[in-house]
Order: sequence, then structure tokens, then C-alpha cells
Amino acid sequence: MTDFEMLESIMKRSGSTIEAISKAAGISRETYYNRKKGIGEFTAKEIVGITNVLRLTTEERDAIFLAGSVN
Repeated sequence: MTDFEMLESIMKRSGSTIEAISKAAGISRETYYNRKKGIGEFTAKEIVGITNVLRLTTEERDAIFLAGSVN
């Protein structure tokens, strides 16, 4: 399950909009909001795109996209 609170905090800190970050990461704004509504999960390609655009550390990436997935 994705930690959208953490993801959006980092997005806000970057000074860019969700729309701009999504586009740069290669996903549509609609796809981002669908993921947020629980319609599907981020694909590996989408995670890599967001990670690269936001320059996330491995720890940040894992905390955001693997939240609750690992015991």
C-alpha cells in the first residue's frame, strides 16, 4: 500500500505540482489519482519514474511504495 501522505509531502517539498511530477515520471494525472483512490497499484515502471523525478533515496522509495507490505 502506498503512503500517499509521505509521497505528497515530498512532492510539495520539491516545489512542483502533482501534475508536473506525474508527467515527468511518465504517468498521467488520471493514473496518479486513480492510484490514490485505490484503483490499481503503482507499477514498477511508475515507481521508478517517480523515484527518479523526485530523486528519492532507496529508504524513501521503500517507505512510500512498500508501506505495510513487509513484515
